[in-house]
Amino acid sequence: MKNYLTILEKLISFKTVSADSCKINEFKRIINFIKSILIKEGFKIDIIGKQHPLFIASKFISTSSKTIGVYCHYDVQPVEPLDQWNCDPFKMVIKNNKIYGRGVADDKGHLSQNISAVLDLLKEKKLKNNIIFIFEGEEELGSLNFEKYVNEVKNHLNKVDLFLLNDVGMIKNNVPTIYYALRGIIYFELEIWTGSRDLHSGVYGNLVYNPIQILIELFYRIRNLKGNLKIPKFYNQCRKISIKEKKMLITEEKDLNTIKKASGVFALNPLDKNFPLISSKIHPSLEVNGFISGYTAEGPKTIIPNYAKIKFSIRLIEYQDPKNIISLVKDFIHNNLPSQIKYSLKVLSASKPFYCDYKNYYFKKVSKILEEEFGNKCVFTREGGSIPAAEILLTKFNKPIILTGFILPGSNIHAPNENFDLKNFLKGINVLKKIYSFYFSEND
Repeated sequence: MKNYLTILEKLISFKTVSADSCKINEFKRIINFIKSILIKEGFKIDIIGKQHPLFIASKFISTSSKTIGVYCHYDVQPVEPLDQWNCDPFKMVIKNNKIYGRGVADDKGHLSQNISAVLDLLKEKKLKNNIIFIFEGEEELGSLNFEKYVNEVKNHLNKVDLFLLNDVGMIKNNVPTIYYALRGIIYFELEIWTGSRDLHSGVYGNLVYNPIQILIELFYRIRNLKGNLKIPKFYNQCRKISIKEKKMLITEEKDLNTIKKASGVFALNPLDKNFPLISSKIHPSLEVNGFISGYTAEGPKTIIPNYAKIKFSIRLIEYQDPKNIISLVKDFIHNNLPSQIKYSLKVLSASKPFYCDYKNYYFKKVSKILEEEFGNKCVFTREGGSIPAAEILLTKFNKPIILTGFILPGSNIHAPNENFDLKNFLKGINVLKKIYSFYFSEND
């Protein structure tokens, strides 16, 4: 166990915040660290890209063995607000059987589990499958260059028979979970200018546009408080999810009170009144992620600001095409802003929804291994989040994509005090060892 945690501790120490351009050197350091471990074991290393590289490490056992492509990402979210952390975010701490640190759950914990599992099997001479590690450095930026980087090693990845993506968690403790669908995402940034400077609110009130008010009214037209989007034709391409599938999804879900308690909110506002538990999984959504305008420091300052910026993201479900949705959003904003103001709408990232068949041979075998380790039936479900790599790998290679992981609800991903249950961390390594030492044969 000590060696497993030593690798994880080192990984957490690298401040690989992909959103922070000042942290570029941290990416070089973590790449060199991972490379130094794997190259000793005879892995062939390929590094694609410069700032946030895609790290490919290959170990081939036999031409008769199956090849498993193992995806994780090593970049992390920003740590703010720092004052809400109970420890240094980049220094691993173990307390009450939980491992704390930025990225421990998303996704350095899974990355270290995979490295540890393969190193153990090589030492024990029990590795039965060829392994290609695919470690991404900009997942938290929306995988901006992932498709381009994958194209550079496409011939190499064509050898993969099965992709295993470890970037999700379990719906409950000891309930193994495989995800067959994820929502896509488009991230927008909208800036508007009403003039060249701020103005006195008494002198110019009722005479000029206020950019804050413009955006408030614009987003009321885009989305109501219930969560319904009012952009024409927005829902035209959505896959119709059957009642049977919805009922299957809610069987293992937490109740609303548990969700409310885990989220820390004062009230829930589920979009789907018939299936409230899975509102975030089966419907598209739009959320405002940040807003900047005007005076917000201490005390009064009576101005009408000349500038406002809003960041918002849209989650998509299967069959929705990001290009089409971007076009609809652009047209709607253009038609609903005053013609005399200036504005800029940027798309910061976009990825398609992911949806796959989970009734094939590999899913059955992997789910059986998960069930043996955790002692409960494997649950197949959807997730409201987005992992661009899943859809890209499925589209490029048309091979089974198994999306699973070992973190638990309450892991605080993207939030202060991010954590990974210690027992599950160790169990996850055992599961991965069983998968990579299993002889896959589609004839059995």
